[in-house]
Amino acid sequence: MKTLDPTFQNTITQKVTTIAWCWLIERLDGVKLGFTSFDLPLPIGGISYEPTTGFAPSADSTSEGFEQNDSQSLAGILSSDQISDRDLLAHKYHYAKITCFQCDVTDLPASLADLPPKYLEVYQGFLGKVTQSDRGFSIEVRKIDYLLETEIGKTTSKKCGHQLGDSNCKINLSNYTQNSAISSINSNFDFIINGNYADGIFNRGWIKFIAGANAGLTRDISYNNGSQIVTFQPFPHPVNIGDSVEVVQGCDKTLYTCVTKFQNLVNGDHEPHIPTTDQAQNNPGAT
Repeated sequence: MKTLDPTFQNTITQKVTTIAWCWLIERLDGVKLGFTSFDLPLPIGGISYEPTTGFAPSADSTSEGFEQNDSQSLAGILSSDQISDRDLLAHKYHYAKITCFQCDVTDLPASLADLPPKYLEVYQGFLGKVTQSDRGFSIEVRKIDYLLETEIGKTTSKKCGHQLGDSNCKINLSNYTQNSAISSINSNFDFIINGNYADGIFNRGWIKFIAGANAGLTRDISYNNGSQIVTFQPFPHPVNIGDSVEVVQGCDKTLYTCVTKFQNLVNGDHEPHIPTTDQAQNNPGAT
């Protein structure tokens, strides 16, 4: 049972209360944003919880185990000026911590660290999938117990498990990065960049816009035919001729590519000689 501040405990037992919903979002880059269902800003712990009608909690249900209904969505999030579509599309809210709580607007807690607490925590979690529709954005909230579903440990694979350029791969990406600019546009996912490049050199790589309406945004590359770049997903904003871009060569994670293209076998994570299930169960005497 939760132990609450006696005054707050008494407040929530009354038939008529002055209780408001509050949400604290803490991004991985350290940015903290507060929102409330109340119609005036609420100062709590040095953060101003801004009123917004966009944060309407969906129906929340909990069942045994960790099924999908252990999460909820915060729809209409872009009704707040503090949260922009650019930041959402740039994944700045990916895995941001969220704390949902209720408090008395006439007797606010000085901090969420106060003990006993003068607020009632409803849940903690993190922001998951961002969905865009013609009605705007919705963000899935994964509650903290969802982490218990996370698989921990390494799985075997014939392909490398590292990400190109990470601390395990150790490839210096600057040696495989090209700075260029958009020279022609077919669509927001199909365009031409300056320079001459071998077919397929950017397959499974990525492109990042340095300037223009998509500055700071990155998309994975499906394939390239010379200087033609085709991404898996379109960029959300108009692509313009002259926009500066940074293009990184790709890796298909095979042993052959690791050896021939990157000369990085010593840091590779391939296990190409592990037998398949059929091979492991094969009876030597079988015909």
